[in-house]
Amino acid sequence: MATTAGVFFSLIPAISASLAIVWLIIVKTTRYTSLANIITTPISSIFFFFEAYFIMNLKESWYPLMIGGLVAGAFVLISHRENIKRLRAGEERRFGDKTERIEEEELA
Repeated sequence: MATTAGVFFSLIPAISASLAIVWLIIVKTTRYTSLANIITTPISSIFFFFEAYFIMNLKESWYPLMIGGLVAGAFVLISHRENIKRLRAGEERRFGDKTERIEEEELA
């Protein structure tokens, strides 16, 4: 996630700052960083579209930004499969939680 954020900040800093604010709001309200990642990265393609189409006036060349955002969102969803399972089960650790998580491998 940090690598994706770094790439986004270098290519489109204004949109990345907006996405960072959205990410912070989600973390502040839910205390789940994984949920913030899962929500923020896929919606980045919407932000990219608005940036390219309306601000940069790229009427036909906004497709790469939109596709890049969708691909990044797909990668984040794939890499957060276990987090999604824990979120659904109510077992995901919250930001600032000091308790240790017992991994399934340690139980075996």
